[in-house]
Amino acid sequence: WIEIFFAGLPGHSDLARVLAKHWAKTLTVDEPGTRYEEPENVARSLREGVYQVYLSEVVGEVDDPSSFLEMFHSSSPDGGLGWKDEIFDRLVDSARDLDALLKAPQAVLASAKGAGLAAMVEAAKGGAEKARTDLRLALWGEAERRLLDEYVVVPLLFPKRAEVVGEVKGLG
Repeated sequence: WIEIFFAGLPGHSDLARVLAKHWAKTLTVDEPGTRYEEPENVARSLREGVYQVYLSEVVGEVDDPSSFLEMFHSSSPDGGLGWKDEIFDRLVDSARDLDALLKAPQAVLASAKGAGLAAMVEAAKGGAEKARTDLRLALWGEAERRLLDEYVVVPLLFPKRAEVVGEVKGLG
């Protein structure tokens, strides 16, 4: 038995039903179900852990990995999923404060999966801004990999949205 819990975002009801039907067939789940939750009650249900699968849509506020990944840190007031992971927290803390990482990188390097992170730490110790930016992005990549490896987040759709306002130039 599995239940997909969702709030009132457009299209989520249909998507939840399609997923439940597909999972019933491919995962041999006997009683897949869906449950709508009023948006004002979602945070409480998440914090209390009264869900198995939560179908949500998240769009970062800025073009930076932190706008999405920060919410999964155990100290985040935005998360509330009940998931805590020391390695993930350490990666996020390191991306937030590179100087602290550069003074004592052993704990992060010991748990990192990405090849070349140790070399990036050494390069960033030189103080070059590009090396620091590359290291920061690699740490966010490690944190994202941790979310995926632990099945905290399972991406289903990647809608591409863009809006250019005014005289913005040089936008890729």
